[in-house]
Amino acid sequence: MIEQNQYEKNPKKLFWISFFFNLSALTSVITLFYIHRGLNFTQISLLGVIVSLAIILFEIPTGMISDVVGRKKSVVFGVLLLLAHAIVYVFAHNFITFSIGVLFFAIAMAFFSGCITAIIYDSLKTIKKEDQAKKYIGRYRSAQILASIVIPPIASIIAKDLLNQQFIILLTINIIGYLIALFIALTIHEAPHKLEKPSKEGLLKGSFYQIVNNPSLLKLSFNQGLGFVCVLAFGALLWQPYFQQLDIPLVFFGTIFAISNIVSFFLFRNVDKLENLFGFKLTLFLTSFLPGIFLILMIYFFSPIIAIIGFFVISILIPLRDPLFVDYKNRHIASHNRATTISIISMFYSLLAAIVQPIVGFLADINLNYAFAFLALILIFNPIFFNINGKDIVSKN
Repeated sequence: MIEQNQYEKNPKKLFWISFFFNLSALTSVITLFYIHRGLNFTQISLLGVIVSLAIILFEIPTGMISDVVGRKKSVVFGVLLLLAHAIVYVFAHNFITFSIGVLFFAIAMAFFSGCITAIIYDSLKTIKKEDQAKKYIGRYRSAQILASIVIPPIASIIAKDLLNQQFIILLTINIIGYLIALFIALTIHEAPHKLEKPSKEGLLKGSFYQIVNNPSLLKLSFNQGLGFVCVLAFGALLWQPYFQQLDIPLVFFGTIFAISNIVSFFLFRNVDKLENLFGFKLTLFLTSFLPGIFLILMIYFFSPIIAIIGFFVISILIPLRDPLFVDYKNRHIASHNRATTISIISMFYSLLAAIVQPIVGFLADINLNYAFAFLALILIFNPIFFNINGKDIVSKN
């Protein structure tokens, strides 16, 4: 009974771990921080490339480590790497040192991507509550949103003069957050998963085989992955220059972003209720189709009102699908190699992003409308080509 109570606490612990390692006090001034520390725009963009390549490179090895040595240890390793990342940033004043810092960050993200949802799902499965997985995964994802609501406005005030000591204060906030996350991670009570000896194919081959030989898991992965790369490209490349073309004052960007996160926070906390209200088929369809339609509206109606509503629809609805897909995918994945399998799928998403983002960037250089149309086509046809039906969300384990 005591063990069961400990397993029930794991999702809540992971919520707070996510909150504290996502404080990201530098986010609202990160570009200015890099420039202040001597980097140019080319070097800043190269740091992003290093993160993407490192995540692809380490995604599968960290998932395998998680399955072999334990998910709790992987979370601890990840937080320790974030701590190292922040400490390096305190002293970094050149591209090489920052590259080491972002490498630590990327490997930490790779550790988290496979093991955290595996801990949540296996904890719930152990206490026979896996049917509530989407609710708890939604709450876990909401922690990052909560952190992005609370911290950036405070950070902007602290760093108002862009002085080095002000940046140090922001990095200290991050370090304190990582230390709190580390303390909580050490209290996780890991649920048992079958630590079987690898099959003939080995852990990696077994996980890959599990994906490619499961049409439902493939459909779920493609459907989620295409939505992921679209919202990533929209958020990283398109909405800010589009808003500037509409002469929306820069001072409102942060307010609009914060409102989006506030709405997302409450929706993520209740994603299971939304699924019950609309049904899984309609929920998955609308959260891809509607953002695609609004991208088209933003092309033909050059209006601040349409732009702001479109931003909310795209930035809120597409990420809202993630807890549902995490639950549905885990139903098809065996416990003993769950983290490795999830890591392979996450690596696939990174590869998709590596393909789609340069295309979006190329089209945006020609005309933003071309980039909007490209993403709209993906989002509108995604739920049609990769239609999810009842048998696709039925547990296979």
